Amino acid sequence: MKYFVMFFVLVFMSSPTLAQLLIAPTRVIVDADSPITEKFIVENTSDKPIRVEIKPIYRPLKSNHSRRLDEGIESTEDLSEFLQVSPPVIRELKPNQRRVVRLRTLRLPANKPDGEYRAYLWFAPTVLSASEEQGIEPATGSAFELDFIINSYIPIYAQRGDTVENIDIQCRNGELKLLNHSAYQFSAMLTANDHEEKLVILRQTEMDKSFAKETKIKVNQGERLIHECIL
Repeated sequence: MKYFVMFFVLVFMSSPTLAQLLIAPTRVIVDADSPITEKFIVENTSDKPIRVEIKPIYRPLKSNHSRRLDEGIESTEDLSEFLQVSPPVIRELKPNQRRVVRLRTLRLPANKPDGEYRAYLWFAPTVLSASEEQGIEPATGSAFELDFIINSYIPIYAQRGDTVENIDIQCRNGELKLLNHSAYQFSAMLTANDHEEKLVILRQTEMDKSFAKETKIKVNQGERLIHECIL
């Protein structure tokens, strides 16, 4: 069974030459034991022809406010080797042109334990030079045309087994600490006084957030209150 969120992502660079790309869907969750083929719609919304490279990759968590609780979790949760993309390169995508990219998810090996596995589908559009549009190889020398490359990453998740929640929330000394001990990501809505934000904490990850003292904290999943405290 698969779940996906059909949103569009607009990736752009503020410069005279723009490489704009619309991609849908922007997030995919699949059953780790049920191989499927997911279709992505890729559209060039700029006024320049572009070349797009696509491949599955793994990206480690990089955050000043989060850390992994298991040092070996990155190699454990890496899904990229079980993903296949076609075509890996769109050689030319003209302005307002759309192409379909197919992502094939493979069944995870039986020795992979229950939990959530993740990777990203990496899209790298490059604005084609005038010579490349005409099929001419760029010449070497001191003169050159600069291409702009903007990367876009679409998260891909594969889940095995029933989701099990194991979250520990601590409030002390102006700091909110959330420890997700589960093998699945944790998501909730955080309210700090009048401020609201969505929390997404990867499996086996600790997240720390600092607030002013006397801040009233609430963590909710829908109508269910998970935790409440005053820092």
